[in-house]
Amino acid sequence: MYAAIAAAGPTDQASGGAMLGFSAAHSLDEQATERLFDADLNAGELREWMRTMASEPNQVGSVHDKANAEFMLQKFREWGWDASIETFSVLYPTPRHIALQLIAPKRYTARLAEPAIKQMRARATAPAYCRRTTSMAPTAMSAPSWCTSLRHAR
Repeated sequence: MYAAIAAAGPTDQASGGAMLGFSAAHSLDEQATERLFDADLNAGELREWMRTMASEPNQVGSVHDKANAEFMLQKFREWGWDASIETFSVLYPTPRHIALQLIAPKRYTARLAEPAIKQMRARATAPAYCRRTTSMAPTAMSAPSWCTSLRHAR
């Protein structure tokens, strides 16, 4: 049954058929609303937003993660929403030391860093909790710190 619904699509717009989940009368209203929404979309703008938001790693609590939140807050306010950023303290378990070692027949420790790609911006983007230390203990993070003063569970 799902294949039949998917093949037919949510609506037969050419004939003005009812959309799944809408009565025939409400389908026309919904289609008109969606056409208004689609008319306001700008592919270039969407591409630039995606480039901005995906330009750096977005691990929880990273500087870029906060920049993305503030970027979206600004957009929502531009669009007339009463928006704000809420802060939640979370436990985000991450290893504080990552290693790959072969111990026999010959001892070998692998380098776990890849060479930089020329097209990529050369700068450190990993948040503080991803930096190597000597323990595998999970880290506790308070969102307001945004990785500038990360508190580690001990």
